[in-house]
Amino acid sequence: MHERKQANWRERLRLWGWRRSLYWLLMSALARLGLRLHRVDTAPYRNRTPAAQLPDGYRTGYVPLAELQAMLPVDGLNSAFLKQAEAHGDICVANFYLDQLVGYSFYARARARVTDQLDILVPRGFEYVYKSWTHPEHRRRHLNKARANLHQPAALTPVWYVETHNYASLLTHYRYPAGRPLRAGYLGWFSVLGRHLPFTSRQAKRLGLRLVRNAHDGRLWHTEL
Repeated sequence: MHERKQANWRERLRLWGWRRSLYWLLMSALARLGLRLHRVDTAPYRNRTPAAQLPDGYRTGYVPLAELQAMLPVDGLNSAFLKQAEAHGDICVANFYLDQLVGYSFYARARARVTDQLDILVPRGFEYVYKSWTHPEHRRRHLNKARANLHQPAALTPVWYVETHNYASLLTHYRYPAGRPLRAGYLGWFSVLGRHLPFTSRQAKRLGLRLVRNAHDGRLWHTEL
């Protein structure tokens, strides 16, 4: 185990450098203590660069959530989540290799689950991109970019958030300078005695983003913090 940790540390140093690697250690420790800090990003769909040609055997398309139910089990998905997403009118774009589901992203235009206690309210004119996943054996093949380029509604602006030390996701955008997102503040929560206490920066609030208690937390559905 000790040797594996050392190997992981050396790999982080190689990929991210000292400053980012030390910040990753700090935020990972704070996360274990209950602090979750995320950077909010947004980028007009018109800024997206064209997707690279996918390798043979891959395809990307919209998938009805009822069809995803029939594909379970799938990493990161379960029946309860899909039923809730369908009830909210969410959209799924997925990648397939032959007949195997190898990637997906969900898009919400009203609200979506953040934790077992909190939901995020999506402001008018925006679309929340969440729960993106690519199978480990099919990464580095532009599948996430293919999903993003397929789904580009002209009247909406995408918004999403990523933990501030998740460099595997944050640094992906630096490979495509023309399509880099715009930083739009921060949001997160503290876990105190089992309760998630959310916070949102002033800049993110100006977009209209809000974290609210969800129905399973024993409070009113639209109670805002």
